[in-house]
Amino acid sequence: MFRWTITNGQCVETDEVQINVTVPPSLSNAGADQYLCGSNTILAAQLPQQGVGHWRIQSGGGNLSDTTNHQSVLTNLMLGQTVLVWTVTSGNCTSTSIVRINSALSAPTAVGGSIS
Repeated sequence: MFRWTITNGQCVETDEVQINVTVPPSLSNAGADQYLCGSNTILAAQLPQQGVGHWRIQSGGGNLSDTTNHQSVLTNLMLGQTVLVWTVTSGNCTSTSIVRINSALSAPTAVGGSIS
């Protein structure tokens, strides 16, 4: 805590300020973009050394098994692109990154004919 004091004869005015220093969060790393045939995947963000991570779906859709797990399971993906944000927070400071998950329909099972 710091105190600023001004004195003028018998008059004294003071003001105090408190400065809080927060350790910055680890740099957010949401992992590499993924391209899959299907609707489920495991996310691969880097575990923060400082701070707490949190997943958020920015666009697209799916279900996260645990929004605070850097390796959360993402199920029921929408077809197309889903964008997720991995935010690492320490105090009032944040670091964010994104990962894009591109999901397509699974290829049909190939059935070969008989050989004559």
